[in-house]
Amino acid sequence: GHKPGTAYLAGVLDEVLGAGGRLAELAARRPANPPVAAGAKPEVDQAEPWEIADVLTRSPVSATALDFMERAITGFAACYPYTPPADLAPRVQAMLVRMKGALGSSQPVTARFRCVRPAGVLCGVAGQLADDAGQYAQAGGYFEAGELAAAEIGDCDLTAWILGVRSIGVFFRSGYPEAEAMLGRAQEAAASCTPRRRVWIDALSARPLAASAVRASGHRPAHREVMASLDSASSHLDAATGPSGETEFFDRPRLSGMAGTAMLMLRDTGRARSLLGDALASRSAADVKGRALLMLDLAECAAMDGEPEEAARLGSAALGTLGESVIQPVLRRTREVGRSLQRWESMPAVTELASHLAEVSRHPGWEG
Repeated sequence: GHKPGTAYLAGVLDEVLGAGGRLAELAARRPANPPVAAGAKPEVDQAEPWEIADVLTRSPVSATALDFMERAITGFAACYPYTPPADLAPRVQAMLVRMKGALGSSQPVTARFRCVRPAGVLCGVAGQLADDAGQYAQAGGYFEAGELAAAEIGDCDLTAWILGVRSIGVFFRSGYPEAEAMLGRAQEAAASCTPRRRVWIDALSARPLAASAVRASGHRPAHREVMASLDSASSHLDAATGPSGETEFFDRPRLSGMAGTAMLMLRDTGRARSLLGDALASRSAADVKGRALLMLDLAECAAMDGEPEEAARLGSAALGTLGESVIQPVLRRTREVGRSLQRWESMPAVTELASHLAEVSRHPGWEG
Protein backbone atom coordinates (compact mmCIF):
# COMPACT_ATOMS: atom_id res chain seq x y z
CA GLY A 1 0.00 0.00 0.00
CA HIS A 2 3.00 2.36 -0.13
CA LYS A 3 3.13 2.81 -3.91
CA PRO A 4 0.24 3.57 -6.34
CA GLY A 5 -0.74 0.76 -8.68
CA THR A 6 -0.38 1.30 -12.40
CA ALA A 7 -3.20 1.05 -14.93
CA TYR A 8 -1.47 -1.97 -16.44
CA LEU A 9 -1.36 -3.80 -13.11
CA ALA A 10 -5.03 -2.92 -12.46
CA GLY A 11 -5.99 -4.32 -15.84
CA VAL A 12 -4.16 -7.59 -15.16
CA LEU A 13 -5.87 -7.93 -11.78
CA ASP A 14 -9.29 -7.18 -13.35
CA GLU A 15 -8.77 -10.04 -15.75
CA VAL A 16 -7.55 -12.50 -13.09
CA LEU A 17 -10.25 -11.60 -10.58
CA GLY A 18 -13.03 -11.11 -13.08
CA ALA A 19 -13.74 -7.61 -11.75
CA GLY A 20 -15.11 -6.35 -15.05
CA GLY A 21 -12.77 -3.36 -15.31
CA ARG A 22 -13.65 -1.88 -11.91
CA LEU A 23 -10.01 -1.95 -10.72
CA ALA A 24 -8.75 -0.31 -13.89
CA GLU A 25 -11.38 2.42 -13.43
CA LEU A 26 -10.26 3.04 -9.85
CA ALA A 27 -6.62 3.21 -10.93
CA ALA A 28 -7.48 5.78 -13.56
CA ARG A 29 -9.31 7.96 -10.99
CA ARG A 30 -6.46 7.81 -8.42
CA PRO A 31 -4.44 11.06 -8.32
CA ALA A 32 -0.87 10.76 -9.54
CA ASN A 33 0.40 12.37 -6.29
CA PRO A 34 -1.98 11.47 -3.45
CA PRO A 35 -2.06 13.96 -0.58
CA VAL A 36 0.12 13.25 2.40
CA ALA A 37 -1.83 12.68 5.58
CA ALA A 38 -1.35 15.22 8.35
CA GLY A 39 1.72 14.36 10.42
CA ALA A 40 2.89 11.71 7.94
CA LYS A 41 6.53 11.70 6.83
CA PRO A 42 7.20 12.04 3.11
CA GLU A 43 8.41 8.96 1.32
CA VAL A 44 12.18 8.54 0.83
CA ASP A 45 13.95 6.38 -1.70
CA GLN A 46 15.30 3.48 0.34
CA ALA A 47 18.25 1.27 -0.57
CA GLU A 48 17.65 -2.40 -0.07
CA PRO A 49 20.28 -4.42 1.85
CA TRP A 50 21.09 -6.49 -1.22
CA GLU A 51 21.86 -3.28 -3.14
CA ILE A 52 24.39 -2.24 -0.50
CA ALA A 53 25.93 -5.72 -0.53
CA ASP A 54 26.13 -5.60 -4.33
CA VAL A 55 28.08 -2.32 -4.27
CA LEU A 56 30.42 -3.55 -1.53
CA THR A 57 31.32 -6.74 -3.39
CA ARG A 58 31.22 -5.57 -7.00
CA SER A 59 34.67 -5.69 -8.64
CA PRO A 60 35.88 -5.33 -12.23
CA VAL A 61 38.40 -8.11 -11.64
CA SER A 62 37.85 -11.45 -9.95
CA ALA A 63 39.93 -12.77 -7.08
CA THR A 64 41.22 -15.56 -9.34
CA ALA A 65 42.28 -13.06 -11.99
CA LEU A 66 44.02 -10.97 -9.32
CA ASP A 67 46.00 -14.04 -8.24
CA PHE A 68 47.27 -14.52 -11.78
CA MET A 69 48.00 -10.81 -12.23
CA GLU A 70 49.96 -10.57 -8.97
CA ARG A 71 52.11 -13.55 -9.98
CA ALA A 72 52.69 -12.11 -13.44
CA ILE A 73 53.72 -8.72 -12.06
CA THR A 74 56.11 -10.29 -9.57
CA GLY A 75 57.53 -12.22 -12.50
CA PHE A 76 58.10 -8.98 -14.43
CA ALA A 77 60.17 -7.60 -11.54
CA ALA A 78 62.13 -10.86 -11.27
CA CYS A 79 62.87 -11.24 -14.98
CA TYR A 80 63.76 -7.57 -15.59
CA PRO A 81 67.54 -8.19 -15.29
CA TYR A 82 67.36 -11.08 -17.74
CA THR A 83 64.91 -9.83 -20.36
CA PRO A 84 65.64 -7.37 -23.19
CA PRO A 85 63.64 -4.17 -22.62
CA ALA A 86 62.01 -4.45 -26.04
CA ASP A 87 60.56 -7.84 -25.04
CA LEU A 88 59.42 -6.91 -21.54
CA ALA A 89 58.04 -3.41 -22.11
CA PRO A 90 54.94 -4.41 -24.16
CA ARG A 91 53.90 -6.96 -21.53
CA VAL A 92 54.31 -4.42 -18.74
CA GLN A 93 52.31 -1.81 -20.65
CA ALA A 94 49.48 -4.26 -21.35
CA MET A 95 49.26 -5.09 -17.65
CA LEU A 96 49.33 -1.40 -16.72
CA VAL A 97 46.33 -0.77 -18.96
CA ARG A 98 44.45 -3.64 -17.29
CA MET A 99 45.35 -2.39 -13.81
CA LYS A 100 44.33 1.17 -14.69
CA GLY A 101 40.89 -0.13 -15.72
CA ALA A 102 40.50 -2.06 -12.48
CA LEU A 103 41.54 0.88 -10.30
CA GLY A 104 39.23 3.25 -12.14
CA SER A 105 36.15 1.18 -11.35
CA SER A 106 34.17 0.72 -8.14
CA GLN A 107 35.47 -2.23 -6.14
CA PRO A 108 35.70 -3.52 -2.56
CA VAL A 109 38.43 -2.09 -0.36
CA THR A 110 40.21 -5.43 -0.14
CA ALA A 111 40.22 -5.81 -3.92
CA ARG A 112 41.50 -2.26 -4.37
CA PHE A 113 44.36 -2.92 -1.95
CA ARG A 114 45.29 -6.01 -3.94
CA CYS A 115 45.31 -3.90 -7.11
CA VAL A 116 47.23 -0.89 -5.75
CA ARG A 117 50.38 -2.70 -4.64
CA PRO A 118 50.90 -4.61 -7.92
CA ALA A 119 50.21 -1.36 -9.77
CA GLY A 120 53.04 0.25 -7.77
CA VAL A 121 55.40 -2.60 -8.63
CA LEU A 122 54.40 -2.31 -12.29
CA CYS A 123 55.20 1.41 -12.23
CA GLY A 124 58.63 0.61 -10.78
CA VAL A 125 59.40 -1.88 -13.55
CA ALA A 126 58.02 0.49 -16.21
CA GLY A 127 60.25 3.25 -14.80
CA GLN A 128 63.32 1.04 -15.03
CA LEU A 129 62.51 0.13 -18.63
CA ALA A 130 62.00 3.79 -19.53
CA ASP A 131 65.34 4.64 -17.90
CA ASP A 132 67.04 1.94 -19.95
CA ALA A 133 65.54 3.40 -23.12
CA GLY A 134 66.67 6.94 -22.28
CA GLN A 135 63.10 8.17 -21.67
CA TYR A 136 64.00 9.90 -18.42
CA ALA A 137 60.96 12.16 -18.02
CA GLN A 138 58.62 9.23 -18.60
CA ALA A 139 60.61 7.14 -16.13
CA GLY A 140 60.23 9.85 -13.50
CA GLY A 141 56.48 9.87 -14.02
CA TYR A 142 56.21 6.12 -13.53
CA PHE A 143 58.30 6.24 -10.37
CA GLU A 144 56.18 9.07 -8.93
CA ALA A 145 53.02 7.07 -9.68
CA GLY A 146 54.59 4.10 -7.90
CA GLU A 147 55.24 6.25 -4.83
CA LEU A 148 51.61 7.40 -4.89
CA ALA A 149 50.48 3.77 -4.91
CA ALA A 150 52.72 2.99 -1.94
CA ALA A 151 51.45 6.05 -0.05
CA GLU A 152 47.79 5.14 -0.67
CA ILE A 153 48.15 1.80 1.11
CA GLY A 154 50.85 2.89 3.59
CA ASP A 155 53.36 0.36 2.25
CA CYS A 156 56.85 1.39 3.42
CA ASP A 157 58.49 -1.57 1.71
CA LEU A 158 57.05 -0.57 -1.67
CA THR A 159 58.14 3.04 -1.08
CA ALA A 160 61.70 1.92 -0.31
CA TRP A 161 61.80 -0.32 -3.39
CA ILE A 162 60.48 2.40 -5.72
CA LEU A 163 63.05 4.92 -4.43
CA GLY A 164 65.80 2.32 -4.68
CA VAL A 165 65.15 1.39 -8.31
CA ARG A 166 64.70 5.04 -9.23
CA SER A 167 68.06 5.94 -7.69
CA ILE A 168 69.87 3.45 -9.95
CA GLY A 169 69.12 5.34 -13.16
CA VAL A 170 69.92 8.66 -11.50
CA PHE A 171 73.26 7.26 -10.28
CA PHE A 172 74.27 6.11 -13.77
CA ARG A 173 73.46 9.59 -15.10
CA SER A 174 75.97 10.96 -12.54
CA GLY A 175 73.23 12.55 -10.44
CA TYR A 176 75.02 11.56 -7.25
CA PRO A 177 73.51 14.10 -4.81
CA GLU A 178 70.01 13.36 -6.10
CA ALA A 179 70.56 9.60 -5.83
CA GLU A 180 71.95 10.04 -2.32
CA ALA A 181 68.86 12.04 -1.28
CA MET A 182 66.51 9.41 -2.73
CA LEU A 183 68.30 6.64 -0.91
CA GLY A 184 68.18 8.64 2.32
CA ARG A 185 64.39 8.67 1.98
CA ALA A 186 64.46 4.97 1.10
CA GLN A 187 66.43 4.18 4.27
CA GLU A 188 63.83 6.00 6.36
CA ALA A 189 61.03 4.04 4.69
CA ALA A 190 62.93 0.75 5.08
CA ALA A 191 63.56 1.19 8.80
CA SER A 192 60.67 -1.16 9.59
CA CYS A 193 61.21 -3.47 6.61
CA THR A 194 62.92 -6.83 6.32
CA PRO A 195 66.72 -7.12 6.49
CA ARG A 196 66.79 -8.06 2.78
CA ARG A 197 65.28 -4.74 1.83
CA ARG A 198 67.62 -2.83 4.13
CA VAL A 199 70.77 -4.54 2.87
CA TRP A 200 69.91 -3.55 -0.70
CA ILE A 201 69.21 0.09 0.21
CA ASP A 202 72.44 0.34 2.26
CA ALA A 203 74.46 -1.20 -0.58
CA LEU A 204 72.95 1.16 -3.12
CA SER A 205 73.73 4.10 -0.84
CA ALA A 206 77.46 3.34 -0.73
CA ARG A 207 77.99 4.20 -4.41
CA PRO A 208 76.67 7.79 -4.57
CA LEU A 209 78.15 8.43 -1.12
CA ALA A 210 81.59 7.55 -2.48
CA ALA A 211 81.16 9.53 -5.69
CA SER A 212 79.77 12.67 -4.05
CA ALA A 213 82.26 12.84 -1.21
CA VAL A 214 85.33 12.20 -3.40
CA ARG A 215 84.24 14.89 -5.80
CA ALA A 216 83.96 17.24 -2.81
CA SER A 217 87.59 16.29 -1.98
CA GLY A 218 86.71 14.73 1.40
CA HIS A 219 88.36 11.41 0.61
CA ARG A 220 89.01 9.96 4.09
CA PRO A 221 85.62 10.93 5.58
CA ALA A 222 84.05 9.53 2.42
CA HIS A 223 85.88 6.27 2.90
CA ARG A 224 84.55 5.94 6.45
CA GLU A 225 80.96 6.70 5.39
CA VAL A 226 81.11 4.25 2.51
CA MET A 227 82.56 1.48 4.65
CA ALA A 228 79.91 2.10 7.34
CA SER A 229 77.18 1.76 4.71
CA LEU A 230 78.69 -1.46 3.33
CA ASP A 231 79.20 -2.87 6.84
CA SER A 232 75.56 -2.15 7.62
CA ALA A 233 74.53 -3.89 4.41
CA SER A 234 76.61 -6.94 5.28
CA SER A 235 75.10 -7.10 8.77
CA HIS A 236 71.57 -6.93 7.39
CA LEU A 237 72.39 -9.67 4.90
CA ASP A 238 73.65 -11.90 7.72
CA ALA A 239 70.36 -11.28 9.54
CA ALA A 240 68.20 -12.11 6.52
CA THR A 241 66.40 -15.41 7.01
CA GLY A 242 63.49 -17.11 5.35
CA PRO A 243 62.34 -16.78 1.75
CA SER A 244 62.78 -13.60 -0.23
CA GLY A 245 59.86 -11.27 -0.84
CA GLU A 246 58.36 -10.53 -4.23
CA THR A 247 60.90 -7.81 -5.12
CA GLU A 248 63.81 -9.02 -2.97
CA PHE A 249 66.50 -10.57 -5.13
CA PHE A 250 69.61 -9.23 -3.41
CA ASP A 251 72.40 -11.63 -2.40
CA ARG A 252 76.06 -11.72 -1.38
CA PRO A 253 77.51 -11.58 -4.96
CA ARG A 254 75.41 -8.50 -5.73
CA LEU A 255 76.67 -6.89 -2.53
CA SER A 256 80.23 -7.62 -3.70
CA GLY A 257 79.47 -5.92 -7.00
CA MET A 258 78.14 -2.75 -5.39
CA ALA A 259 81.03 -2.72 -2.92
CA GLY A 260 83.42 -3.03 -5.86
CA THR A 261 81.83 -0.04 -7.60
CA ALA A 262 82.09 1.99 -4.39
CA MET A 263 85.79 1.11 -4.07
CA LEU A 264 86.29 2.16 -7.69
CA MET A 265 84.68 5.51 -6.87
CA LEU A 266 87.18 5.84 -4.02
CA ARG A 267 90.04 5.06 -6.46
CA ASP A 268 90.90 1.86 -4.57
CA THR A 269 91.34 -0.24 -7.71
CA GLY A 270 92.96 -3.20 -5.96
CA ARG A 271 89.98 -3.91 -3.72
CA ALA A 272 87.58 -2.90 -6.47
CA ARG A 273 89.00 -5.42 -8.95
CA SER A 274 88.85 -8.24 -6.43
CA LEU A 275 85.25 -7.54 -5.45
CA LEU A 276 84.07 -6.92 -9.01
CA GLY A 277 85.79 -10.07 -10.26
CA ASP A 278 84.05 -12.18 -7.61
CA ALA A 279 80.70 -10.58 -8.44
CA LEU A 280 81.15 -11.17 -12.19
CA ALA A 281 82.08 -14.81 -11.66
CA SER A 282 78.87 -15.37 -9.68
CA ARG A 283 76.49 -13.38 -11.90
CA SER A 284 74.20 -15.40 -14.14
CA ALA A 285 75.07 -15.33 -17.83
CA ALA A 286 71.44 -14.39 -18.49
CA ASP A 287 71.84 -11.11 -16.57
CA VAL A 288 73.44 -9.30 -19.50
CA LYS A 289 72.92 -5.80 -18.13
CA GLY A 290 74.40 -6.61 -14.72
CA ARG A 291 77.37 -8.43 -16.25
CA ALA A 292 78.01 -5.62 -18.71
CA LEU A 293 78.11 -3.00 -15.96
CA LEU A 294 80.46 -5.13 -13.85
CA MET A 295 82.78 -5.55 -16.86
CA LEU A 296 82.77 -1.82 -17.47
CA ASP A 297 83.71 -1.12 -13.86
CA LEU A 298 86.57 -3.58 -14.25
CA ALA A 299 87.53 -1.80 -17.47
CA GLU A 300 87.64 1.50 -15.59
CA CYS A 301 89.90 -0.11 -12.97
CA ALA A 302 92.24 -1.35 -15.71
CA ALA A 303 92.39 2.10 -17.29
CA MET A 304 93.25 3.66 -13.92
CA ASP A 305 95.99 1.07 -13.45
CA GLY A 306 97.52 1.86 -16.86
CA GLU A 307 96.29 -1.27 -18.66
CA PRO A 308 94.57 0.16 -21.75
CA GLU A 309 94.42 -3.09 -23.72
CA GLU A 310 92.63 -4.91 -20.89
CA ALA A 311 90.30 -1.96 -20.40
CA ALA A 312 89.42 -1.86 -24.11
CA ARG A 313 88.92 -5.63 -24.22
CA LEU A 314 86.49 -5.53 -21.30
CA GLY A 315 84.65 -2.55 -22.81
CA SER A 316 84.14 -4.36 -26.11
CA ALA A 317 83.07 -7.53 -24.29
CA ALA A 318 80.48 -5.55 -22.32
CA LEU A 319 78.97 -4.10 -25.48
CA GLY A 320 79.04 -7.53 -27.13
CA THR A 321 76.83 -9.08 -24.45
CA LEU A 322 73.90 -6.79 -25.27
CA GLY A 323 73.21 -7.76 -28.87
CA GLU A 324 70.44 -5.48 -30.15
CA SER A 325 69.16 -4.54 -26.69
CA VAL A 326 68.76 -0.84 -25.91
CA ILE A 327 70.23 -0.20 -22.44
CA GLN A 328 71.29 3.41 -21.97
CA PRO A 329 73.23 3.00 -18.68
CA VAL A 330 75.56 0.52 -20.39
CA LEU A 331 76.13 2.82 -23.36
CA ARG A 332 76.74 5.80 -21.08
CA ARG A 333 79.19 3.81 -18.95
CA THR A 334 81.06 2.57 -22.06
CA ARG A 335 81.47 6.16 -23.24
CA GLU A 336 83.00 7.02 -19.86
CA VAL A 337 85.48 4.16 -20.23
CA GLY A 338 86.27 5.35 -23.75
CA ARG A 339 87.06 8.84 -22.44
CA SER A 340 89.42 7.36 -19.85
CA LEU A 341 91.34 5.69 -22.71
CA GLN A 342 91.78 8.76 -24.90
CA ARG A 343 95.50 9.07 -24.20
CA TRP A 344 95.93 5.59 -25.74
CA GLU A 345 93.64 6.24 -28.69
CA SER A 346 96.24 5.06 -31.23
CA MET A 347 96.39 1.56 -29.76
CA PRO A 348 94.55 -1.05 -31.89
CA ALA A 349 92.42 -2.35 -28.99
CA VAL A 350 91.33 1.16 -28.04
CA THR A 351 90.56 2.02 -31.66
CA GLU A 352 88.50 -1.15 -31.95
CA LEU A 353 86.47 -0.21 -28.85
CA ALA A 354 85.82 3.26 -30.28
CA SER A 355 84.63 1.74 -33.56
CA HIS A 356 82.41 -0.76 -31.74
CA LEU A 357 80.92 2.01 -29.62
CA ALA A 358 80.24 4.18 -32.68
CA GLU A 359 78.55 1.26 -34.45
CA VAL A 360 76.33 0.40 -31.48
CA SER A 361 75.41 4.06 -30.98
CA ARG A 362 73.90 4.11 -34.47
CA HIS A 363 71.33 1.44 -33.55
CA PRO A 364 67.74 2.74 -33.30
CA GLY A 365 66.93 3.64 -29.72
CA TRP A 366 70.47 4.22 -28.55
CA GLU A 367 70.17 7.99 -28.66
CA GLY A 368 69.48 9.66 -25.31
